[in-house]
Amino acid sequence: MNGHAPKGFHTLTPFLIAEEPRRLMDFIVRGLGGVVTMPPESDDRFHAEVRVGDSMLMLSQVSPGYPAYEAELYLYVPDADALHKQAVAAGAISDEAPTDKPWGDRLGAVRDCAGNRWMLATCKKDPRPAA
Repeated sequence: MNGHAPKGFHTLTPFLIAEEPRRLMDFIVRGLGGVVTMPPESDDRFHAEVRVGDSMLMLSQVSPGYPAYEAELYLYVPDADALHKQAVAAGAISDEAPTDKPWGDRLGAVRDCAGNRWMLATCKKDPRPAA
């Protein structure tokens, strides 16, 4: 552990709950370049962990105590255009083709099979003042 979180985790870890978590996991791997770090033990008791870049995601199956929620995830990547194309090829629905935004990001958006919206961004120019 690194103090307050397990090794490889940051302070904030998205936890996605889906009707079809295996399908969602496959999309994250094929469409977004994720790597499964903890595969599910079974489909009956589905819990998996997937690393995307330097961030971890937890995935789980919908159950009475864990209803599905839609999430919006902002993902910084080296090439928003290429990943948008890869995600759509892996089954995502394009919400927005990549375009340059006034705040300095090139941004496109897709929806996965669970309805989560992935905003795929490449920072072209950071408008924030230097600290």
